[in-house]
Amino acid sequence: MTNLPDPTLERRRFQLLLSATRGSLVQRIAKRLGPRLAASVDAEDILQQASMTAYARFARDRPRTRRGFVTWMLCIAEYEIKNTARRLAPRSRPRHDTALPPSMWGCLPDDPLVRARPGASPERREGFERSLESVAGLDDMQRVVLVLRDFLGLTLETASFVTGRSREATRSLHARARAALRG
Repeated sequence: MTNLPDPTLERRRFQLLLSATRGSLVQRIAKRLGPRLAASVDAEDILQQASMTAYARFARDRPRTRRGFVTWMLCIAEYEIKNTARRLAPRSRPRHDTALPPSMWGCLPDDPLVRARPGASPERREGFERSLESVAGLDDMQRVVLVLRDFLGLTLETASFVTGRSREATRSLHARARAALRG
């Protein structure tokens, strides 16, 4: 026979420990939040999230003393604080759908950035027109990365910042765009 704790007793024990230490926990969590997070999040909310996590793990971890319970709860609350801070942190890169003005998404033939030079030969103009048709057939993000890298000459890092994608994703989009143009 295994020594499994009675769930009703464990739940009651958890409730008693939490109610006895709630004031102390809220106070210590509020102190740990700092001014920036305290403006966005209430210490009670962090304690509630930590309590839900702790309740699910209480029977397994079973802190023996009141002091052990407080330490255990503060460790769980610390994770909740870090997760909340990460969630509320400002994005360092713009979203890809707002990074470029709408005129850059189309890459149309009348765009001065991609228009053939006026003095170009008819064969060169025809080849350029075919290239534009091929570019127009690309996926939107592939077209944007191709224009940024090949037409505007931006570095991979700059193109990835402008599109809001990782460096690797931008490199992959550029490679796929070039492969599609090669046919």
